[in-house]
Amino acid sequence: MKKHSVAFVLGMVLFLFAGAAYAAGQVLTIADVEKVSRIKGLKLIPKDPTIGAGGDLNFAKADGKLVLIVVTGDKALLAEMKAQKGNFNEPVGGIGDEAYDGPGFGKVRYVLAFRKGNKMASISSFMDMDAGGKPFFTQAQLKELAKTALSKM
Repeated sequence: MKKHSVAFVLGMVLFLFAGAAYAAGQVLTIADVEKVSRIKGLKLIPKDPTIGAGGDLNFAKADGKLVLIVVTGDKALLAEMKAQKGNFNEPVGGIGDEAYDGPGFGKVRYVLAFRKGNKMASISSFMDMDAGGKPFFTQAQLKELAKTALSKM
């Protein structure tokens, strides 16, 4: 019988207990977001809801202004999000097993939540106040980011 290191065995135990969980960093990278947005010099900011950085991944411009957050979870989290009135507008076809844009009020859409199997992610654009309050990311760009994320899920 082959012997394995303690680290290997512990790693396998953690993997088995983690189940369908996955690291947010596996979903989108700075390079992925820069490619779609054409915003150079992006950086990740640690989670800090007091400054709006409430995601598992929080992308900001070089000056620290947040442009995009990513929340990851499982199918149950997406179900909870769908149940909250006003979160989503309508289903979006062609993105994973299911996808929804939002919010469910007004004409501006700046959120895209999607699922593949038991894994889900929600991508939310911040508003560019220097450009009249338009989202930094269009729905087309959010869809492109979602497809990139789905390929890694």
